Amino acid sequence: MIIRSVKLNNYRNFSKKKVDFCDSVNIIFGFNGQGKTNILEALSVACLSKSFRTRNDGDLLQFGKESFQIVIDVVLDNEIEKEIKVDYSVINHKNIEIDHTKIKSILEIFGTFPIVILSPEDDIITNGPPQERRNFINFVLSQLDREYLKNYQDFDRTIKQRNKILQDAKENRYKFSEKIDPWNEKLYQLSKTITEKRKEFLKALQEVAYPIHQELTVYSEKSSFNYKPSFQQGWQKKDLFFKYLEEHKNEEILKGSSLIGPHRDEIRILLDGYDIRKYGSRGQHRTFLLALKIAVYKLILQKRRETPVFLLDDVYSEIDDVREQAFNDYFMALKQVFITTHEKNIKLDLPEKFDKEIKYIYIDNNNLKTTEEVLFQNEKQF
Repeated sequence: MIIRSVKLNNYRNFSKKKVDFCDSVNIIFGFNGQGKTNILEALSVACLSKSFRTRNDGDLLQFGKESFQIVIDVVLDNEIEKEIKVDYSVINHKNIEIDHTKIKSILEIFGTFPIVILSPEDDIITNGPPQERRNFINFVLSQLDREYLKNYQDFDRTIKQRNKILQDAKENRYKFSEKIDPWNEKLYQLSKTITEKRKEFLKALQEVAYPIHQELTVYSEKSSFNYKPSFQQGWQKKDLFFKYLEEHKNEEILKGSSLIGPHRDEIRILLDGYDIRKYGSRGQHRTFLLALKIAVYKLILQKRRETPVFLLDDVYSEIDDVREQAFNDYFMALKQVFITTHEKNIKLDLPEKFDKEIKYIYIDNNNLKTTEEVLFQNEKQF
């Protein structure tokens, strides 16, 4: 997929702007606070229906405005052109159209226009609590497998309904079993399905991410995932699962919360057998995240057969020389890349045969100025 342009209206710090992109490397530069990340965020909102910075669409409104609009033009790998339009208002909330047809569910868009994002916010994947790694898995798996997204939406509704019954039971247990049994059945089926899909995904991700991480660390570290599902292996037999629920019924009622299910899973990231969250340095976290996102890019391309767009938000300057050289080797395989930075002259030690166009987009006080530069073999860079 290629993103040709974006139009912004009352979005963040942009009143009305249109930006055209090149098909390869787009470098968005300027001083901090000018709106570089806002442009990448707009691409995320259009392609994925959500921001990578906030869960509240109202945060995207320009100050004092009650509505915003994002319109992007894309070309898919099969050369079919699409227009995605996102309208948001305080009254009507969010509406997404593809070629002027309103979508009824995010199932229609999620994974169709794939993008991979690496931003400072991603630190929480390796540094944060288990919920953040679960969110990461849900996000990527939902792009790869729409059935997974549907399953998890059903699971989320099941947990909310089941928790409501548990909370009500604190005051009154009348017909408790009759109320909760149907939701226990759904909990079992969905937990089993989601756990299996997560296992398969992490195995595939490990196979792709491991050699990439090896290259980025010059083969000095070994990375792996340690998946501890809440849904235990022995619970493939339904009677054991329901026995557990019965034994912990009083505890669940007391807490008013479901104690087992994929929402309780833990995924640990290990470097040489040690938990990166506890023992990893900042450089190790950044390097693993870089390998992780390249692996996600490859998996999406393999599974969806649509080339993702790669967004690098203000992270390029933190890559050291050794890892930068290894990362730049992957540039040859990337189709379209967006990079934000506070300076134009970032180091791009690209292979000599790299002859793709590089477009510079300069942001100064919300004004956009663009220049285009083409790098050819043996030409001095910058």
